[in-house]
Amino acid sequence: MTQNNNKGIGLPLGNPLQYYFFNYIIKFKFQNIQMANSSTQCSTSHNDSMDTDSSSGGRTLSLQYLKDLFKKDWKLYYRTPELNEKLYLHYKGFNRIQNLEQFTDLKCLYFEGNGVNKIEGLEENTKLMSLYLQENLIEKMESLDTLVNLRQLNLSDNLIQCIAGLGSLRSLETLQLKRNRIGKFGGISDVLGLLECPSLTCIDISDNYIEDENILTELWQKMPSIAVIYQQGNPCTKKIKNYRKTFIASLPTLKYLDDRPVFEDDRKFAEAFNRGGFDEERRERERVRKEKEDAHWKNHEAFTEMIRVAREEKRQAEEAKKAAVASGALAIEAEADTAAVQEIAPAVVQEREPAEEIAEPVSQPAQESEDDEQEPPELEQVDLENERLLQQTKQQKQQEWLESVKAASGNEPAPFIPWDDECDLPKPDEEAVKKRTEQLISQQQVEEEPIVQAEPAEEVAEVEATEEKENDQNEEHESAQEEEEEQEYTNLEELD
Repeated sequence: MTQNNNKGIGLPLGNPLQYYFFNYIIKFKFQNIQMANSSTQCSTSHNDSMDTDSSSGGRTLSLQYLKDLFKKDWKLYYRTPELNEKLYLHYKGFNRIQNLEQFTDLKCLYFEGNGVNKIEGLEENTKLMSLYLQENLIEKMESLDTLVNLRQLNLSDNLIQCIAGLGSLRSLETLQLKRNRIGKFGGISDVLGLLECPSLTCIDISDNYIEDENILTELWQKMPSIAVIYQQGNPCTKKIKNYRKTFIASLPTLKYLDDRPVFEDDRKFAEAFNRGGFDEERRERERVRKEKEDAHWKNHEAFTEMIRVAREEKRQAEEAKKAAVASGALAIEAEADTAAVQEIAPAVVQEREPAEEIAEPVSQPAQESEDDEQEPPELEQVDLENERLLQQTKQQKQQEWLESVKAASGNEPAPFIPWDDECDLPKPDEEAVKKRTEQLISQQQVEEEPIVQAEPAEEVAEVEATEEKENDQNEEHESAQEEEEEQEYTNLEELD
């Protein structure tokens, strides 16, 4: 038994779930109607000065609308129409293209999502380069003769049945005509209008009604610059055997087909399949794989050789640096020793002029100390040469002094008296001679010889300590770099 409390609706009370569901639907529809009315009122109040309904319905593109648009979107447009290069008039509900003659420098027009059924009103826009008219009601491609600079034309989602009117578009590169009615009534003849524009490189005719499988030979092979083709969604793609491989092998300029690009390997495999079927394609794949492996190992060997050469050059550079440091240290040491000897030699010559007996015991310890220090051969040769010169000078002065003594004593033998020529005494006594001799010996042992021997020894020790420190630092740096290079090479081998 059912009762009808609401006679207009006639709901059964025995099923309350249906009652609640019906109320929910009524409330949802009522809310949608309110929202639609509010949006319509807002748009109407906002565009009172812009909208003028035509007799056929829709909004008219008037000059007042354009002025108000420029005033509203002042960040996008100039108030002077001739300065604007872009116009955004999409999804406005216009039913006609008009009042665009003043935009002489217009280069891009967005007019999609309107109710236009005819291409018109663009005769003065000769600089137009991009025209977007998708999602309209256009049935025929016409009035495009003046758009000689047009490069991109989008007429998707319209009612076009035949491609025509492209003969004057010598700069057109991209044409989009997906989801139209091409091929539904005229077959392949509906697309032959593309041959009028040989500059086309990208064409989209997907989701149409083209069924003729001869489209490859009748159309695409006759277009010299074609690089991108979208024709999925047409019945002809299912009729052509081995569709993708056939197109790639037959069109050398093709770079993109339907849903993915055409790579170099894809072209090699397609051409091999076209030559000998699956067996030839399998051999071509093996050949390509081997070429890639050879190229990979060639790069790996070149990288390994580069690392080896770099390490060898580094080692040679470090050895040259060490040799340069060693030679520089020896040269500095030799120059320091020579300078010290030259500074001390005059004083030593003056104080070693007396007798030979006094000088001989002093020279022996010096020679022994030089042997103990084990100086380099160059320094030893310099010291020997200086010693020889000193001895020669000393002997010459002694001989001259003896000759003068003999001449003064009347050629009588006189005892050897080691005395200084600068002495003012008339004749020395034995005590004075003995005292002077002891004074010379002590002065030579305490002052002269340690200075001549100690200074080079200290400098040599300091240079040797510096060289040892530098060698330790170089070895530590070299070991750290070698560890880093070995780690990097290990990482590269793992990646390979």
